[in-house]
Amino acid sequence: MSKKSDVQKEREQERIRQVMRYAGRRMLFVHPVMAMRHVRGGTIKEKRRQTS
Repeated sequence: MSKKSDVQKEREQERIRQVMRYAGRRMLFVHPVMAMRHVRGGTIKEKRRQTS
């Protein structure tokens, strides 16, 4: 396996930012409960996985 270069990581982060600018706002209208869970910190199942 090869490691990603810093340039590739920066490009990937910028792409993620662009997608979230588009999708983040729409998430509140399409799936408001899921959006609030995300803001709150995930689901209960995810929290259980982190503690065990």
